[in-house]
Amino acid sequence: MNPELRALLALIERNTGLRLNSAQTTDLNLTLEKLAASQQTSAADLVRAFQHGQKPELLAQLQTKFTVSETHFYRIAPQIEVLKNSILPELIERNREKQQLRFWSAGCSSGEEAYTLLMLLEEIGGVQNWDVEVLGTDLNPAVLELARAGSYGHWSFRDTPLSVMERFFDLNGAKYQVRGDLRTRAIFEVHNLLVPPDANRKFDLILCRNVTIYFSPQTAQGVYQNLARQLLPGGWLILGPSDPPIQPDVIDQIALERVMLPGVIVWKTPERIQKINPVQIPINLKPQPPKPEDWQQNLKQGYHSLQARSYNTALKQLRRAAFLEPKQALVQIGMAQAFLGLTQHARALGALRQANNILLSLEPDAKLWGCDKTAQQLLQLVNDLFDQAKVSP
Repeated sequence: MNPELRALLALIERNTGLRLNSAQTTDLNLTLEKLAASQQTSAADLVRAFQHGQKPELLAQLQTKFTVSETHFYRIAPQIEVLKNSILPELIERNREKQQLRFWSAGCSSGEEAYTLLMLLEEIGGVQNWDVEVLGTDLNPAVLELARAGSYGHWSFRDTPLSVMERFFDLNGAKYQVRGDLRTRAIFEVHNLLVPPDANRKFDLILCRNVTIYFSPQTAQGVYQNLARQLLPGGWLILGPSDPPIQPDVIDQIALERVMLPGVIVWKTPERIQKINPVQIPINLKPQPPKPEDWQQNLKQGYHSLQARSYNTALKQLRRAAFLEPKQALVQIGMAQAFLGLTQHARALGALRQANNILLSLEPDAKLWGCDKTAQQLLQLVNDLFDQAKVSP
């Protein structure tokens, strides 16, 4: 394998989590050569440009070419039965007072899984006037356009009962169109599973099925942590039967419970979480907004703690900085170094990916607050830390 192909494979895995198989690697090599020729440059120079944060749109197109878009309606029958007979009825009963449900189909491809959830709800009944929303996300914008259109050929129905097709679809030529009222309850967005979602966006149910089989074991565990943190108390997480299992240390960190249902293993968060009493504020005082320099002070303290090898203290300070100013690459780099010091390599990789994404959004010669290095130089530092994080502790 030539050096530029090896470097590109590492870059794709770092950005997306995808580990390409031998056939995909051969295809990638051919695609790279054609792409380089179209840009009137060499493959090696094009890969170097990618590594330095140049031509990000071209790299994104290349990466999405190798995402797997295999899916269909009512996929994996045992899980569909458990959803219909156990999980969804339990969620309906628990949310009957507020009459609201939020579901996430992570890695949804062309949307069949997201729409399947809505169809199962209608089959169960009793939620016609509820506030129901299903979020479908994928790395590939092209498949999300198909999902929004909601128009499917016969191959998408290979496990679908005829009664479902007759009830929820309108025949439009050779295609089947999802009923309009169902499409309004599904929204589709581009999202990279290696990047933690909005912490305020919580869900009753998350499906991430046959997605992490394409990731390294370490990356998969980091994705599971991100997904579990988006669950409401009592929320459910369903993985594909071929996906890497959640490891015991990750289960402990995110307080997931392993639940055995007929023919299926699923995961659930506790229904009650320990409440922390809020700090009492005198009635005559108003909470003051954080000063602009607060994140900078926490960043400084965090790096001082890193130098003293006080990694837990550094994490506390850097997390505060990240809360106040989430788009600072130096904060994420510092957190990655603290995680490495604590041998929490999966978390270090997550912080490095966030730093990498932030730096790629900047001009190469841009300088960050409190640092004499350019964004391009910091990208090299991130590359070096990636190599450290991939070494097993």
